[in-house]
Amino acid sequence: MQIRKFLQCSAVIVVAATSIAPTAAQQYKTDIPPAITIPDSVDTRLGTLKFKDGFPDDATAQKVYDNLDFQHGVQAFLTAMPAASLSAIRKASRTFGPDNQTVTIFETLMDSRSLYLTANTESIYAMAWVDL
Repeated sequence: MQIRKFLQCSAVIVVAATSIAPTAAQQYKTDIPPAITIPDSVDTRLGTLKFKDGFPDDATAQKVYDNLDFQHGVQAFLTAMPAASLSAIRKASRTFGPDNQTVTIFETLMDSRSLYLTANTESIYAMAWVDL
């Protein structure tokens, strides 16, 4: 008798819980605006990037990391260009005389024939190197 009553009560609880649960879930569900969701694939200059539930697949993640490595290399090159230019200018200036004794003054403005990496065509240049 006790087992039968227990099973009946259990069945009532299971039926009640399953009928209430979807209502509670619907009550707390927030709709996500489509404008902020990530589509399953995005065409970019890197190629097609694929996502599943907003997360990139392995190939997409690798493409993005490869692009970041490339961009860091470009930034390192661009950042080092002025220093490379100054090193070349110093090496060329040493052909006119030693450091601390030679000042080079340009008589004219730079133009497209000048072989300087970062030359300005509107400035008159004067250069001297100090050997510290």
